Amino acid sequence: MPEFASASSSQPVSASAAQNFFTLLALSVRYGAQTGVLRLCEWLLLLSTALLLASAVLRLLLYVGAYGLTMRRILSLWLMAYLAVLTALTAVRLVKTRLPLTRVMGVALLYWYAALYLPDWAALIGRYNAALHG
Repeated sequence: MPEFASASSSQPVSASAAQNFFTLLALSVRYGAQTGVLRLCEWLLLLSTALLLASAVLRLLLYVGAYGLTMRRILSLWLMAYLAVLTALTAVRLVKTRLPLTRVMGVALLYWYAALYLPDWAALIGRYNAALHG
């Protein structure tokens, strides 16, 4: 069994994460998705992704509260919200294995993209920043 990279090694964290991801991928191909350990690893990976996403959203909201709203910040929040939906869909897929996840994610992206153009963002940004600094 391959050895997992540790945080105390000399390689960067990103290389360590990539190595551990490919180790998990190799184990899933070799032993199949029905083993309990692999199922636990999938849930732990999904949970860590959700926690990382929640942390990023909270930090961006703190930044918006301190410095105001811009279109780039709206787009970042929009993407993070979409990733949260994908994370939830992936959790459903782990429970209900017959869910056509790729197709559902594609349809969700189309609706999410269309919803991006519904509000008047310039007016919303102006009102928010005026209330924040006014």
